[in-house]
Amino acid sequence: MPDLASLGAREVADLLHEGGGLEGEARAERVRTAGERRVLRYPLPGTVHRAGEKPTAPRGAGTGFVYLTRWDGGSLGSKTTARLTTPRSSSFAARAWNLFCHLREHGVGTAEPMAMGEEGSPLFSGRSFLVTRALDNMRPLPLVLREGTDAVERRRLAQALGLFLGRIADARVRLPRLKLSAIFVARTPGGGSCGGASPVPGLARRALPELALATVNGGRILESWRREDSQELLQQLAIQVDGDWRLDGRDLQRVRRHATTGLGAAERRSLARSLPPLAAPAPIPER
Repeated sequence: MPDLASLGAREVADLLHEGGGLEGEARAERVRTAGERRVLRYPLPGTVHRAGEKPTAPRGAGTGFVYLTRWDGGSLGSKTTARLTTPRSSSFAARAWNLFCHLREHGVGTAEPMAMGEEGSPLFSGRSFLVTRALDNMRPLPLVLREGTDAVERRRLAQALGLFLGRIADARVRLPRLKLSAIFVARTPGGGSCGGASPVPGLARRALPELALATVNGGRILESWRREDSQELLQQLAIQVDGDWRLDGRDLQRVRRHATTGLGAAERRSLARSLPPLAAPAPIPER
């Protein structure tokens, strides 16, 4: 980030505290208030927020919307976990920043971390903030899964999801609070700089949807990844093979196969036997 003004702030306190001088906060959407964590979505300077609105000039961070997460307080247990488990961090915002960067280094798509700050403290800062760019060009995975996609699109999505989960496993990141709604799918599959075109004439390219993780709340980096960790990851996502998910058994097997490529053959067979029948998907909350 070039400076605080690019985020609509005059000083760090505008990002740390509610009711300060943050430009756009008056028009912000309160997304979540849970315990010590508060999340709001607001437009960067230069973003047209409503029809007919005259925007200000962009200030170096581009335009669009960002999520500002503020932490204030927290239990002694949660602070100790963030401070003493990997990645060891000096605040909740630093913990999220470190997890995002670690995942991105291992090829896991995430929301772009833009800025992080915290109040000074010798051990752990109870007040901190994190700014991430909103995934406005993507849609939550549950919405995509519930659409009437054809067999080829479902197969590609299942493979992309399996590879995505496999990269999380390769990064050894445990996400006990991970929800399907935190995984986003690009609106245009196989995007990127080449627009989905094959670099070799006559060579067909399998364009897989691009996925990204919106939040890493509660995450930690493990020393090693075991069969039980893959089991937990697959169970908590509760991918339904029929009904609203519109995925058949082969799609599910494709997800599991690509999600567990880092395990040995015996561990993969044991995992397949241990997974229980899948539960029905939870309803998607209205936004």
